Amino acid sequence: MGKWFAEPDKFMRGLTNEDLRYSDQDKLILDVNGNARLNMNNPDVGRAMRARMEELAQKR
Repeated sequence: MGKWFAEPDKFMRGLTNEDLRYSDQDKLILDVNGNARLNMNNPDVGRAMRARMEELAQKR
């Protein structure tokens, strides 16, 4: 247990799958650090983003 606290990054690397595969069907893409971003290659995400941008532009 003490070793885990001394080297938590090695422990977490063992838990993550660095070979994650994503397709254009996924709405979010996660990196090995757990950061999420929108998958703009997904047509649904692109449409939703454009609709939201147009909605915000109309409110200006």
